[in-house]
Amino acid sequence: MKQQHRKLSGGTRAILIVATVLLCLFGSYLGYTRYQAYEHATYAAKVAREKRKIKARAKAQAQARDLTKQETKAVLNTRLNHYFQQELVTQLKSIHFVGSAILAQNGAIVAQYSAGYADYNKLQANTNRTAFEIDSLQKCLTGTLVMQEVEAGKLSLDDLLAKYYPQVPHSNEITLRQMLAMKSGLTMSGMGSEAYTSDEKVIAYDIDHLNFSPSSYNTENYQPINFVLLAGILMQVTGRSYRQLFHERIITALGLKHTTFGYEMNSPVATATAYPITDALLGNYNKPMTLSATQQHLELGTGQVFMSASDFYETVRSIFDGTLISTASVQELFVSGGASPYSGGFYNGPQVRYANGLGAGFESTVYLSQNGQSGVVLMSNYGVNYLSLKGKASLLINLVL
Repeated sequence: MKQQHRKLSGGTRAILIVATVLLCLFGSYLGYTRYQAYEHATYAAKVAREKRKIKARAKAQAQARDLTKQETKAVLNTRLNHYFQQELVTQLKSIHFVGSAILAQNGAIVAQYSAGYADYNKLQANTNRTAFEIDSLQKCLTGTLVMQEVEAGKLSLDDLLAKYYPQVPHSNEITLRQMLAMKSGLTMSGMGSEAYTSDEKVIAYDIDHLNFSPSSYNTENYQPINFVLLAGILMQVTGRSYRQLFHERIITALGLKHTTFGYEMNSPVATATAYPITDALLGNYNKPMTLSATQQHLELGTGQVFMSASDFYETVRSIFDGTLISTASVQELFVSGGASPYSGGFYNGPQVRYANGLGAGFESTVYLSQNGQSGVVLMSNYGVNYLSLKGKASLLINLVL
């Protein structure tokens, strides 16, 4: 007697196909995650072995030459910095990196590398003075300006958004702390497209086009609109424009020479042109992209600043060492946790903090030690493979921890 087979309906077959695809994707993700963990562990072990060898050689050299402790330390640092420089170049060349990069340890830059063109038409090469659009890396700087007003008593992180923008839906349930952690429930598709007339008009447009998602409330959901509104709140409580605050409290306060706003037409800062490559041919500089001044204005507080890699490192170092905000404010702004929660512009893990910036052809990433004094900053104006850039940064941080 033949066994009867039931035919599956079209709907059931579709569900099974989707389920199979999802299982395959999940399996691939798990496989990639395990490989990435293995790669990190292997590289960290390799770095540790190499550091031990370098220290042993420096010690042997010191003993042979009867060097003082201070002289021995200088020999060790020279050897380590040479190793850092070699590794930085080797790792970044392996992904055909175009841009500028730095490695820093204990508050000092110990290795630098630049490659490719800042402006191909003018044959201007990227250098350690080239400023790149930092995109979302700007959020940690906006968060720092917020904490300065908290320290001045003009703001509280427990303030309700309704105090400043009561017209925002559910603003009487949203705190500034939730906005800094991307847990406000506010969402917005894109960042506006209207002609620029003022920062206030940018905020008004965004408020008219944002939404409140109950399912995202008190749950991390990355939405730049939070930081646009925080920039507006800063303007309300200080009576100054965001640009004025940024210039006075970051650029001038730290003496930065290679930082500017994307819409500042007559800035003396050398800025990079973006080359968002859409094919796999490296070295193709035929597709430059430049955002208009209006487009730059619309990214208020969240992606309108150009900085060199060294200027950005100097700024974040100064945030974490108590120069720009207090140690207590740092802990309140950048809340650390086991699962790397987002807070204040960084993902804050138990050992490493990181942040990323991704725009029209620009790609940036920074990985820092917990105290913010050691880290790697990679800034690129050649959009090839952002995940490769981020992956290299997550490996290179092992050099300076």
